[in-house]
Amino acid sequence: MMTQMKALALGALLLAGCNDSSAGSASGAEESTAGDASDTADDASDGGDAGDPCGGCDDDDPCTEDVCEASGSCTHEPIVDNLCRPVITVDFPPRAATLIAEDDASTVTVTGTVQSGLGEIVSFTLNGAAVELDVNGAFSETIPVTFGPNVLSFAASDSEGHARDRVQSFLWSSDFRLPTSPKEGMSPLGLGIYLDQEALDDGDPTDGTDDLATIVQAAVGNLDLTSLFDSNTPIANEAGYNIYLTSLLVTTTSASLDAIDGGLRLQTSLNDIIGGLNFDCTSWTCELLGGDSTGGLAISAVVLDADLGIEANADGALDVTVQSVSTNINSLNLYSNNGWTDFLLTIIEPFILGGVVSDLENLLNDSVGDLLGPLLADGFSALAFQTSLDLPNLGDPEAVITVELVTDFAQTDFHDGVAPPDPSPPQGGAFIERGGGYTEVVVTPYENLGIPDRAGCGLAPQTLALPRAAPLEIALTDDLLNQILFAGWRGGLLEFPVGPELLGDVNFDLFGITDLELTLSGMLAPTASDCGDQGELLAHLGDLRIDGSMKLQGSPLTFVAYVSCDLSLEVGASETGIALDVTGVAAIDSQLTINEPEHFEAEPLLKSVLQNALGDALVGALAGGGLGSIPLPTIDLSDALGLPPGSALIEIQPQTATRIDGTTIIGGTF
Repeated sequence: MMTQMKALALGALLLAGCNDSSAGSASGAEESTAGDASDTADDASDGGDAGDPCGGCDDDDPCTEDVCEASGSCTHEPIVDNLCRPVITVDFPPRAATLIAEDDASTVTVTGTVQSGLGEIVSFTLNGAAVELDVNGAFSETIPVTFGPNVLSFAASDSEGHARDRVQSFLWSSDFRLPTSPKEGMSPLGLGIYLDQEALDDGDPTDGTDDLATIVQAAVGNLDLTSLFDSNTPIANEAGYNIYLTSLLVTTTSASLDAIDGGLRLQTSLNDIIGGLNFDCTSWTCELLGGDSTGGLAISAVVLDADLGIEANADGALDVTVQSVSTNINSLNLYSNNGWTDFLLTIIEPFILGGVVSDLENLLNDSVGDLLGPLLADGFSALAFQTSLDLPNLGDPEAVITVELVTDFAQTDFHDGVAPPDPSPPQGGAFIERGGGYTEVVVTPYENLGIPDRAGCGLAPQTLALPRAAPLEIALTDDLLNQILFAGWRGGLLEFPVGPELLGDVNFDLFGITDLELTLSGMLAPTASDCGDQGELLAHLGDLRIDGSMKLQGSPLTFVAYVSCDLSLEVGASETGIALDVTGVAAIDSQLTINEPEHFEAEPLLKSVLQNALGDALVGALAGGGLGSIPLPTIDLSDALGLPPGSALIEIQPQTATRIDGTTIIGGTF
């Protein structure tokens, strides 16, 4: 925040400006007023000269005050106001512009004029480099530009020693996205999610719901076997016996998922199936053999193997298709509890195989298309973000700006980890998602082309980095991050009055400053980029317009300032999701114009103080996770399993964060 030393210096200078008669001149020269000149001319006329002793003093210069001295000589005192000192006019690009690159160019031609009413322009620079002016003060300078945010910093001085600055920003890219309503203007490479083989199936069904195979196993365990038989209806009628299946019980189930090229291989089995048999004697012949009897059946396992294709469709949803399926019976054993009915076992085996066993196979086969496939589709579909996050409302700490984050599926990429392709990615599956950020309430008064594509910083086609090194990875691109920031901007993130509390603990009354009012309006959306020279991720806030008014020792002072700054930005793992954090000011530049000439000398220090105070205020308001956190999706398959909500949850546990080519990769586990 603004230090007391800076405040004391400001106060001293401002007080001096109010009490020094030379304060109206930026060069420090004493300045006469129009009233003084008139009085002098009248006095000379009263001295007995019927005419003008000077013979006419008007030099036709609107930036000088013509004075006829009593001696008959003319003086021309400079007038220093905002028209009579250097004026920098930029014709192109306009302030807060969004510019599309043309013909693969990496330059922009900046045009405009520089003029001063008091003297010749003796120095003019753009971003520190000298720029030539023609005889009319016009300039046209072609400069290199960077994908994303760019700053133009002008400085001009005239032969009378007066200086003016101008600072403005623009966004530049080969393409822009304008998200206005959900799924409009989405970034095509927004989000990537990778699940390695361990996340799909860690091979341990006893350690909770920490993979998808555990959920599949639970679903198989919920299959209803009672529909496969009727204990009151015989499965066969042989040798005077009606044979009934009285019970059917699956002791355990198992399931495994293995990534293959294009999808998943699913294996599931019903293990140690036990059934009860009742041999009901219905004739005198079987009574002679021994009458009624009981028995049972035992099946070691009914095993299903299926290959499932997983693709994104044109609507951004996932399709899970059954590509192949087979079912095998392992070790069917029939037995009788009484020897006189053993002969029936061979007779009824075909009925068992063609009846209940076949029904078991059909049940498993049908479950792939009716239950397990949709279950996996629901599980993977939950990895699309349909969430909201709250950004701070800097003008009202009690309120927030809600941003809706929406993603859908653009493509999938599953591999078995074996060549081809050569080299093959690790075994697992990846989902590439489009993404957009939206707000229902639009506050900002500005419109532009929207969000600049990172586009590989113009060096190579943009990719989405997924190292596939952690069990689970979430890759958040800068393009999607900018979707969030753009939505926040539209919702009023940079539209607020700046209260004195945001600028530190300075006692403004101590320096004669009262009635201080500041209003900030961000003409450009905050834009994150790492395309600068240092490759650091920065959030650029361009053309922050600040309108200020105050009274200085009772004298009104108003000003307009434009600030462009870069804030250091970190995207990392938090306990609840992906945290967005501002850590400091990387760069800041501004222009400030006081409207009242008597306070012009205060401009440089007021500009410096404003820059420092505003930078500190923004960091203070947005640091420590002040930009919010993106909640991670939770896979809840409770409803699909017929369980109470929250009973079958798979939650993402973020752990690490790395940066690669405009993408932040959050590594974690289920």
